[in-house]
Amino acid sequence: MRSNVMNGKAIVMAGVLATVLGLAGCASPDPAPVQSAIATAPGILDARVVIGHSGAPWNVDPIITLYLADASADAIEAAVRSTAKAISGDDVAKHPVSVFVVMGEPDASSDGDGMPIPEGVGTQLGIGEEATRFSMIRLTPDDIRRLAADR
Repeated sequence: MRSNVMNGKAIVMAGVLATVLGLAGCASPDPAPVQSAIATAPGILDARVVIGHSGAPWNVDPIITLYLADASADAIEAAVRSTAKAISGDDVAKHPVSVFVVMGEPDASSDGDGMPIPEGVGTQLGIGEEATRFSMIRLTPDDIRRLAADR
């Protein structure tokens, strides 16, 4: 009987240890250096980077909001390319990234809702129009590497 209790405790301890070790390796990327690099990129007034964890701590969902002075398709394309270059060497670029575009400077009273992405931006970026639905541009790690290497 004592042997079964010890085996049960050992199994529980092994499970706890595996969970702790698993979560320790899933730390979020630090958004501060990425945010700073993006905010100083050409054509971008400011940027906000948030690392979300949808569903579980190991799900890393970087969300980048770009504040731009120009809402044209060309300005948005240039800002996304600058963003890709700024994040390409960071851990953020190892995950799919959602990019929202907001007109003007960030305001404490604004909720940062993205504006609709003009038609053609996805094609200009080589990611397809399906990656620019509504007010978001979705970049895969491969897209980020390719855009960072362009031009």
